Amino acid sequence: MLVRENVEKWSDFDPVASSTSLEKGAYAKFSGAPLKLLKTNNPVRTPSGHLPVLRHEGKKITKAKEIVNYLRQQNYGADFELSSLESSEVLAYISLLEHKLAPALVYMQWVDERNYTEVIHPWFRQNSPFPFNFYVPTMRHRRSQARVAHTVGEHITESKQLEDKVCRDAQQCLNLLTTRLGDEEFFNGDMPAMLDAIVFGYLAPLLKIPLPNNRLQNHLRGCESLCNFVKRVLLRYFPQSPEEMEEERKLKEEQQKRDVEALEFPHRRRNKVLAALFALTAMIGYALVTGIVQVEIVDEDRSGDDELDEDVDFAKNDRDQ
Repeated sequence: MLVRENVEKWSDFDPVASSTSLEKGAYAKFSGAPLKLLKTNNPVRTPSGHLPVLRHEGKKITKAKEIVNYLRQQNYGADFELSSLESSEVLAYISLLEHKLAPALVYMQWVDERNYTEVIHPWFRQNSPFPFNFYVPTMRHRRSQARVAHTVGEHITESKQLEDKVCRDAQQCLNLLTTRLGDEEFFNGDMPAMLDAIVFGYLAPLLKIPLPNNRLQNHLRGCESLCNFVKRVLLRYFPQSPEEMEEERKLKEEQQKRDVEALEFPHRRRNKVLAALFALTAMIGYALVTGIVQVEIVDEDRSGDDELDEDVDFAKNDRDQ
């Protein structure tokens, strides 16, 4: 019998957290196994160089399917009660998620230039050990580009078209999940099972990571039942520590700041120009009123007549002489 178990996984909702890591951590929680989740940002020291890793009685299990099978062998499983029909449905939804939602998540985190440059790459360089923090993000960035292109279609070369394609497929997948979940707490009733763990692994990072280009995140926020599902899993199975709550508050503030800046950007330059013109006008007006600057007005016609009179007087004096 499984007495104690350690699962090493990515720190929750870090930008580089894999869906597989969150998925297996959730499944282990759903199964009721007496586990201890160890959060880490360094997969280099693991046997395979990847997370998650399950350690139990000297064994180190690194493959996702093997972790689930090992839990079941120890009589810890979250889907023992599913019928054959329900199990077949789970397999169908897993295929849907892998082909429709997974490419979009990879694109939004590792391919989209703004998200990668402003969030993913800086986070990885700051939180991963040297020298891996220098070359691993770039390597994964290139691999992700190739993966998305292969999955979606290499004939699509324009970045805008590629983004439209992956986001459209992902939005359709989210809509199907919303319909499937309905008003239920979980996808197969009152208790979570394998499909719930897989969906949670995909949706939690998408909902929580503050990305500048949050096009897909905005669509998910409109799917109220899916958002409530993620929050429900977090509250019941992943309660936050005070430190994590403070970190989440900061992330929300950063996201709100980005949203405000995105709305203000088209009008920012115009407002600056108008403010400068207004300030210049006020300064000139103040200078004129206080006499700091004086403007002398000369009547050009009258000045011409005076000059003519002077010329006539000068000629008259010459004759008299």
